[in-house]
Amino acid sequence: MKFSNTVFTLILLICLSYTSHAGDIKDDKELFDKVSSKIDKNGSYFNFQSNKYLFRAFENSYLQVPEAIKTIIPEPKERIIPLKIYNCLKPIVKQLGINEMLVSAASSVLIEENPPLFRSRQFIYYGDKKPEGIVWDVLAGENHKLDSLKGLPKETLFACTSEFDPAKIWTKLKIIFAKIPFPSVQATPQMVEQEFFKKFNVKLPDLLSSLSGTYSSILMSARSINNEPALYAMIKIPNKNNTTFKILAQLAKSQSYLQVLPDEISPTIPPSFTWLKPLIRSDNDNLYIVSNIKILNIVKETREKQNGLITSPEFKRLSQNIPAKGIAFYYFNSKTIKVIIDIVKANAPTNDRDWSVLAKLIPPSDLFLVISKEDDGIMATMNSPMDIPLLITYTSVMPSIVQVAKVLPILGRGSSQSETQRVGCTDNLKQIGLALKIYAMDHKDKYPMGNNATGLNKLIKEEYLTDMALFVCPNSKTVKATGKVLKEANSSYIYIGDFTEGDGPNIPLAFDKLNNKKGVTNILYQAGNVKSILRNFKNCEELINYLAKSSKFKPAVLKKLQEKAKQIDKELRNF
Repeated sequence: MKFSNTVFTLILLICLSYTSHAGDIKDDKELFDKVSSKIDKNGSYFNFQSNKYLFRAFENSYLQVPEAIKTIIPEPKERIIPLKIYNCLKPIVKQLGINEMLVSAASSVLIEENPPLFRSRQFIYYGDKKPEGIVWDVLAGENHKLDSLKGLPKETLFACTSEFDPAKIWTKLKIIFAKIPFPSVQATPQMVEQEFFKKFNVKLPDLLSSLSGTYSSILMSARSINNEPALYAMIKIPNKNNTTFKILAQLAKSQSYLQVLPDEISPTIPPSFTWLKPLIRSDNDNLYIVSNIKILNIVKETREKQNGLITSPEFKRLSQNIPAKGIAFYYFNSKTIKVIIDIVKANAPTNDRDWSVLAKLIPPSDLFLVISKEDDGIMATMNSPMDIPLLITYTSVMPSIVQVAKVLPILGRGSSQSETQRVGCTDNLKQIGLALKIYAMDHKDKYPMGNNATGLNKLIKEEYLTDMALFVCPNSKTVKATGKVLKEANSSYIYIGDFTEGDGPNIPLAFDKLNNKKGVTNILYQAGNVKSILRNFKNCEELINYLAKSSKFKPAVLKKLQEKAKQIDKELRNF
């Protein structure tokens, strides 16, 4: 087919943008009065947008597309596919439900002055007719009491609950696929369902039905066994008839680093943080994905004792005049930023950067929002120390503030020294890895023989690396070698020699000497990538055994790595 890709893309954009106009609203003033009565008019912010004329403009453009196609594509046979696409996109867009968003309105009003508290409302009006598009199915369910609030601990930093019906959405997506005038595309949903059943012996619609219901999540602050700052998280999803868990368990059984029990899936590799003990647990009705099992007990105890977040004076003030019923709620505590910064400071290799300045840049931004259904639209009601303009400003500006905070210290060479050093150490290993790759290419895929400085000296002798500074981690006390021979005392890195390209890309070729820096170990893999593990190791043997839990080493390679590790540990003890 010979027609311009640019023109074809333009046609698609026009078609996708099209929606039918709000023809049942005859009078603009009547529409304004009706919708604006739902929100607050006399506050710090008010916005009203009717899509009536916008939709009409899109429709007018849409009606001109067939003539444009005839003009641009003179050959009738070549117009067939563009015209088919044009004709099918109108019902597709209607199926999405964009045309049912007739009006949106938003407002903010100050309800308390000291400290300030704003009530913000946003209302999306769809009229008297019940909407049927997919966009509305995301907001599933009917208004109900928000009982899950009772289980939120006082230490909650973020929480949300909403209704979701993936089965209904999948049904409507199949209708959309059926309207696309290409047989291969039309058959896609059926092929997906067949492949899914073939793999799991479960019908995809049945799985999606089992996933329909209430979703919720919680993030809370906690303390580790060492009394260090920690985070506990939980995500709860529907699991009717235990369908989802059975599928996850089937997938997990093929992974050596996962342990599968009748009602639980957990990793066999201990995470870097002592407080992080992730697992998936099933109770046949719901699936719980948690960072630590303790959060389930905390939520249960909070609900039983009725002494959680909703009993605190701060939340009572924040939630005043918010609807008690809805289809979803969202809660955010601005202390979240400080808690995350505290965790970073507690686990960072060095503590010479004061990240707490970021928390000072953000004003109090706690919020509690409830989404509820009304007869003619969807209402979101929120209380926060910020009104809508402030929230928009800070959510837009914060990514830039974070980037500036990262860059300025490096430019100043002041408190950024540790960050610069950490990046320098990673770059050193990447340069060493590149030299090792080139060496192997020139030596029949074999890496230098000999461990540590012995093997690395072969890179220097044959001039694959000539800068002795590359063997010194900027974050260590190692002194750069002055001559053209690398001594063990002048190297910050452990090198494991005598491997080949065929042994596998996940083999650790080099890594930090174990006393280089606190709380982190940088590892160079045969593939050339460098990863940072947020923990230290007592010796090389412990590091290899740790990696073996997540890396599928060949048995012979693992045995060789373990023997090499013992040999290096012995050499370094004698050194």
